[in-house]
Amino acid sequence: MDMNAGIIKKIFVSFAILVIVMVGCSLAWNIHREKKMIYEFASTEAKASHSRDVLYRRWASMHGGVYVPMTEQTPANPLLSDIPERDIVTPSGKKLTLMNPAYMTRQICELGGEYGLFGHLTSLNPLRKENKADAWEANALQQAERGLYEIRGISQIGGQEYLRIMYVLRTEKSCLKCHSKQGYKLGDVRGGVCISVALDEYHSLAQSNIAGLIEVHLILCLLLLAILFVGYKITLNKMEQQNSFEPTPDN
Repeated sequence: MDMNAGIIKKIFVSFAILVIVMVGCSLAWNIHREKKMIYEFASTEAKASHSRDVLYRRWASMHGGVYVPMTEQTPANPLLSDIPERDIVTPSGKKLTLMNPAYMTRQICELGGEYGLFGHLTSLNPLRKENKADAWEANALQQAERGLYEIRGISQIGGQEYLRIMYVLRTEKSCLKCHSKQGYKLGDVRGGVCISVALDEYHSLAQSNIAGLIEVHLILCLLLLAILFVGYKITLNKMEQQNSFEPTPDN
């Protein structure tokens, strides 16, 4: 192999390495973006759920609570025992009980668990022991005391990975009906709603998309390398043809 052929080979190898690096960087960036989208999609789902719950809670607060049939699943709220007409009976004899916004929110959160979307109404100073904050929630509420409204994190729940978002609840005028006896004032951090979104489904979708990205980038890399190799071989052939027609100098 003459000097010119050696130079052409080095150029081909350099371009081949450049192609591999560029395709590899593109793949790495797209995989990173795909994994990031897992949390963005889960966050969007959590935000939509929370926004819906806020509307329900404000609607119930606006009306001072709502009356619902008293059942085994919805017994009278003992925390509202000092509220006049907590329980009423309709003319037909149906028993109704007053459901305050917190009670309503709790039941909605429990229903969400059937769809991998858990909600927990919690506080550092709960009226109900079931609303006691766990370690992650307590830390998030302590951060809320410093002025944060939304705190995010990743936790393992029942062996599964969840995105957890704490949405802070501040005391409004309608809240004082039930919580003034705890010493809360308007604007105080009363607690929060922790939304936990299961990530298994999102991870599965991301893995499927990543497999597709790898396949596409592999095909692209092989195609570009094949084009380079063809160009390399054509260039070598032309050089050999030129060398074969060059006259040999006389001695």
